[in-house]
Amino acid sequence: MTVSSPMFIHRFLTALLVLPALAFAAAPAPAPQNPAGFAIKRGTNISHWLSQDFGWAPREKWFTEKDVRFIAAQGFDHIRLPVDEKELWAADGHPIESEFKRLVTAIGWCQKAGLRVIVDLHTLNSHHINAANEGLKITLWTDPTKQEHLFSLWRDLSGALRHFPVSVLAY
Repeated sequence: MTVSSPMFIHRFLTALLVLPALAFAAAPAPAPQNPAGFAIKRGTNISHWLSQDFGWAPREKWFTEKDVRFIAAQGFDHIRLPVDEKELWAADGHPIESEFKRLVTAIGWCQKAGLRVIVDLHTLNSHHINAANEGLKITLWTDPTKQEHLFSLWRDLSGALRHFPVSVLAY
């Protein structure tokens, strides 16, 4: 095969295009820079504790500080903690203080164990689809009062959690 042969030119051009791409793909991705220090790599979800509670166990036994220590010991660096409106707020819209205290306590356990926490305001009464209310019009995106209600939930939640540093807690 000579330098001017079509096969050589084809292989040469392919190498010019493919080798840099392979080198780029093999290079490890740079760690994302986060000035707040909230860097996460390996986490787990704490479902059905403060979200979609099916009553499988009393909350004080369902998720404990011992569980947090176990999660940290397994090499996880964060948990995702979904919370529902119906689990943290009464039907009249007032925060359920005992459940907010439970949430704050759990985040404290995580902070002590070196875990970060992502709080997920998961299910809202105005944006909840299940078999019981299938077919209902979801009004969160169209009703300004429902939107203001969402904002008030976030104000309550962020107010209760504002003492945690941004290196520990994210939403």
